Amino acid sequence: MRLKPLDAVAILGMPLAVVGMIADDTGIVAGCFILSAAVISFAVLRHTELTIWIRIMVCGLTCALFTAAGVLIWHRNYESELQKNTGLLEPASDRVQAKVCGLPSSDYVMLFMGSNTFVPNVFPATVISMQGEPILQIDQSGENLVIRKLILLDDRNDVLVDIDQDHVWIKPDVHFDKPDTSTIIVHDHLGKIVLRLRFHNPNVLEITGTFHHPGDEALVISTKSIRYDNLPKFWMNCFRGPHLDAGTYGIRVIA
Repeated sequence: MRLKPLDAVAILGMPLAVVGMIADDTGIVAGCFILSAAVISFAVLRHTELTIWIRIMVCGLTCALFTAAGVLIWHRNYESELQKNTGLLEPASDRVQAKVCGLPSSDYVMLFMGSNTFVPNVFPATVISMQGEPILQIDQSGENLVIRKLILLDDRNDVLVDIDQDHVWIKPDVHFDKPDTSTIIVHDHLGKIVLRLRFHNPNVLEITGTFHHPGDEALVISTKSIRYDNLPKFWMNCFRGPHLDAGTYGIRVIA
């Protein structure tokens, strides 16, 4: 098999492949590998002295090799992203059923807090405040739910989690788990889970956790109820519009 001038062009596929292997951006990886496979395959197809079946087989193996490498590198980058204490919280595509509010209109957003459901009727909406200070606020972008603000303190008043417009920051020395880009599980300095958040889909968010405020008792959202300072619990409630404020007078429902 004689080398042709076009074979020199195929050499360009090599640096493109190297760039693809070291890139962190999935789009760059895919683009480099697709171009590399295309350049190499085009050069092979021009070797008419080879039978068509050999050329097809070589091109197929080339594409399969780059596809496998792309999948492995994507998985590496994805796992690396999950280990970072910063990132973007992305909605999954879970099919969920309303717990107590029924199914609102098609453009609904819902927040599950244990057995309670919050359905805002205005945006932005404060879901939880403590002593009048917003702790959890949500908003809507188009028809999608957005976490506008979430502040989580521990029992030492250190900020463990700060979420701003779905952008997550977790204190670097805090133990956390991100099984995927839609789920966050955070532990405090005692190893106790103090936040579990799941972005089920663009319309539904589920959250449990222990929320602190300086000089105040903890507001606990468990899988069953919302409680504060051993006062009567909220469970199986549907909140359409008002929000909860925990403070001196216990938990108040504020319109």
